[in-house]
Amino acid sequence: MPGQFPPINGRAGVIAGSAEGRSYLIKLMLFGMFGPIEVDNVNYRGVMPSVGSLSDQSIADMLNFIVALENPLTPAAAFTAAEVSAVRAEGKMSGSDVGELRAQLVARGLIP
Repeated sequence: MPGQFPPINGRAGVIAGSAEGRSYLIKLMLFGMFGPIEVDNVNYRGVMPSVGSLSDQSIADMLNFIVALENPLTPAAAFTAAEVSAVRAEGKMSGSDVGELRAQLVARGLIP
């Protein structure tokens, strides 16, 4: 559905290329996100539900699948269950906190 969901294609691999970006992607899966975001000069306001009830391995597998879809020239390291577990152990965040984290990473150029 055009205009309903921001595009991830061409972004996940770039985001997964930094430690902060990887942590953000894991938090996005664990805690979801809501609030306004802008991607390619298009504003979106919606909700991405959490999939935090899934196992750490399932979340790592989902992230690896999303990144692999892009077939990047320089592939990011594979996500692991241990990596997801470490981020999960940092504590819970709200979906709006994840949105604020995204905005900070965009401002720093870590999210295209």
